[in-house]
Amino acid sequence: MNTYARLTSDQIPFLLRLAESCSRTNCYVWRLWSNQLICNVTGKDERVHNVPTQLSFYYALQDQGFIRAQALEDTVTLGVEPERLEMTVHQKTLDFAEFYHKGGRETMDMVAESQRKRFVYLQALYLKTKGNELSDVGEEELGSELGFTAVETDLVTRYLTQEGLATCVSGGRIYISHLGVVEIEKALTNPQERTQYFPPVVNVISVQQMYGSQIQQSTHGSTQTGTYNCGSLQGTIDAIRQARDEISEISLSEDDRAEADAEIQTLEAQTKSPRPKLAIITAAWGTLLRIVESAGPTILAEVIRKQLALPGG
Repeated sequence: MNTYARLTSDQIPFLLRLAESCSRTNCYVWRLWSNQLICNVTGKDERVHNVPTQLSFYYALQDQGFIRAQALEDTVTLGVEPERLEMTVHQKTLDFAEFYHKGGRETMDMVAESQRKRFVYLQALYLKTKGNELSDVGEEELGSELGFTAVETDLVTRYLTQEGLATCVSGGRIYISHLGVVEIEKALTNPQERTQYFPPVVNVISVQQMYGSQIQQSTHGSTQTGTYNCGSLQGTIDAIRQARDEISEISLSEDDRAEADAEIQTLEAQTKSPRPKLAIITAAWGTLLRIVESAGPTILAEVIRKQLALPGG
């Protein structure tokens, strides 16, 4: 379970699709071409469509033991786009899918929620104390501000103190430690990357209750990080519809256009889900913003920034 807890919101659906394809086709060796995985063994035209195109995505899964990835020679023959990577699926991918479908989803949701609460509390402590290790706040009062019950606050503060991220003293006061300052600043200035104690902020932790809507770290070279502001469901649907309409008018590479289309499909699926995941929605909008901004300033970029509650470019 510990290794599964490290999976991000874009890795989980990919592994589930991959496991399903392998079980159905008995194919465990695939090659990446464009934004598709093509079976390399059966001789049939078995494909997994709309998959990530960045090789780093596959190497990250290799590091976690789910696949073996080998880059292929990047050459073009007769104008045909080359296959870029060969991937062998390990048993761990199939084990994860079985675990997930047999109740593991609820377990992973519980782990993600615990991690989110710890992060939100530590971030709030950092902001309240302005990162000063000599300043303290009331641990229960801070938990109450975040909407935590007394039991939730106790569990969170116990974890933070046991890991050395904070220090609790008599009278119910809590201090952030130097390690806690380092950890929260690392998480906030590199929201796409995992830290020692927290998953990537924008991919795994549901940020709907992040303390403060815009955060500017007072450290050298810091960046500003926005939080997702869902707003009305109809507003999100309208933004998705506008994205689909305007993507066709923007000058993009074939890969970028295919990736953008896949992210729009993800957003559409989330609006229809009875349990939409803010982390998935945030990641999809974030990817779309990166793709759109690569083509230059557009009205669509501002629409996406509004969905992510980011300042204008």
